Amino acid sequence: MPSLISLQEVETVAALRMSRTKWLDFRQVHERTFHTAPRTVRDVLAKLARRGIVDYVEVYPGRRYRLHADAETDHAAYFAAIDLAAEALRGE
Repeated sequence: MPSLISLQEVETVAALRMSRTKWLDFRQVHERTFHTAPRTVRDVLAKLARRGIVDYVEVYPGRRYRLHADAETDHAAYFAAIDLAAEALRGE
């Protein structure tokens, strides 16, 4: 679990959660965020893929991503940290 969670990571995870089973390219994920640059979305998606939180497939013209089917179960501590960070960033 990361020691620091950014607003951009919270937004990227939220965008993936909204489209749980749909395959999205990084531009589609970026369109679902508010404060996150396209390059940052790509970086966060790569980090989540390395951790096994998102699945990806190599297709032309670019990768497609979606949350792993058991991501929230297998990585419960990470998602709890994301939810807590989201709450703190909203000021609740």
